[in-house]
Amino acid sequence: EFRKYPDIAVNYKYVDKNLFHSEYEYQKITAYIKQKVNAKKLGYFTYNIEGGKTLGNAPYIDLNIPFGNQLILTDDYAFNLMNFMEFVSDQHITIDAHHHFEGLILDIIPLINRLKWRSFIFGKAFFSSLSDNNNQSTYLFPQNLSPNNNPYYEIGFGFENIFKFAKIDFTWRLTPGEGEYIRFLIKPSFKLSF
Repeated sequence: EFRKYPDIAVNYKYVDKNLFHSEYEYQKITAYIKQKVNAKKLGYFTYNIEGGKTLGNAPYIDLNIPFGNQLILTDDYAFNLMNFMEFVSDQHITIDAHHHFEGLILDIIPLINRLKWRSFIFGKAFFSSLSDNNNQSTYLFPQNLSPNNNPYYEIGFGFENIFKFAKIDFTWRLTPGEGEYIRFLIKPSFKLSF
């Protein structure tokens, strides 16, 4: 649904050291903003922006660990070429933007236009840092989990409305990583379109 103004949400969490005799005391605040914008003849544009900060000393599992998707299917809310538990931070900004061209491009190609496929492009970015206060201060991180010192980027394009329910993404990872990682992947997913 197209909206004139974006949706905004804020989440706040406070952990008291004295309550339940915890080893930790911290505050965590996360803000979200998202919108679907009608671009008229150019299709439509969606964006999701998330920013968060953890104040105090928190266990790594409650810091920000972006969701990496190593499944064969695309997840629109995840980084599809990031490994599970690859990065950790206590301060972050995540940006996810998609532009759907609807029939603007594919409808002008003979024969292809009969398929009624729709094209889109997208970009995702993750900017973050980890303070010394939370960098393995109480417990060591799991082996592959590390602070993200450089921005993480994914870009790509795809086709949707394939047989009215299928979608396919062609995704590139622009950020090098530690250990094994995939630079490019083609991933399908399924979504009903009418």
